[in-house]
Amino acid sequence: MKRRRPIAANPALERALSSLLPSPLRPGAAAPTGRRRRARLLLLLGAAGGAGKVALLRAAAAVEAVHLAALIHDDVLDDAAVRRGRAALHRTVEPGAALLLGDVLFSRAVASIHRLGRTALTARFLRAVDETCAGEILETAWRNRPPWTEGLYFRIAGLKTAALFRFCGEAAAILAGRRDRAVWGSISRRIGIACQIIDDCLDLAPPGFPVGKDRLSDLKNSVPSLPAILGLADKGRLAPGADGDL
Repeated sequence: MKRRRPIAANPALERALSSLLPSPLRPGAAAPTGRRRRARLLLLLGAAGGAGKVALLRAAAAVEAVHLAALIHDDVLDDAAVRRGRAALHRTVEPGAALLLGDVLFSRAVASIHRLGRTALTARFLRAVDETCAGEILETAWRNRPPWTEGLYFRIAGLKTAALFRFCGEAAAILAGRRDRAVWGSISRRIGIACQIIDDCLDLAPPGFPVGKDRLSDLKNSVPSLPAILGLADKGRLAPGADGDL
């Protein structure tokens, strides 16, 4: 299995994001950078559509702030030890403080989007934040309750992960003055679901592979993941007597 190449940082994006972070989360503190998939997608699409750079950077930073807030809350729920190759935030501060820092990030991100002065953009961002939280709640409700279905999995992924990706496409279209924002959002949503599937597979990566978070966390916490769902389905099909050959 090939090791992933590190992705070069975008200094302008990192500055925009840093302006939204409380001091305990500034680079070099408790929040190392991630791959910035959502932000990079928004910046790429927006630049292709001719959107202004400053507005794109602000929107991209807000998306990453919400994503970081969701990760902080996720890690508290899972009692994760590692995030992005370093100690999870709730291992460096009290879990209650970590949750509150996540709440601050949500608030600052929404305020930053609102200051762009685009009503449609703010409305879609609020919807994305709402759906992200709804996906987390749904996933939590199904912990330790297998067997899960593919339909449930894609419902959770479509909320928890893909909602912010969809916003990236919609935001790029809005800031570029395009009318086909629904199409851009739909394409970005599919990219988000693909990224979630990749992350699920990385949960099963061999020891030493740089995934940047706890290995086997989905299995340990018994949350719906596509590899587990497909694996359980295969187990049923390959059980002794299932096809007459075993």
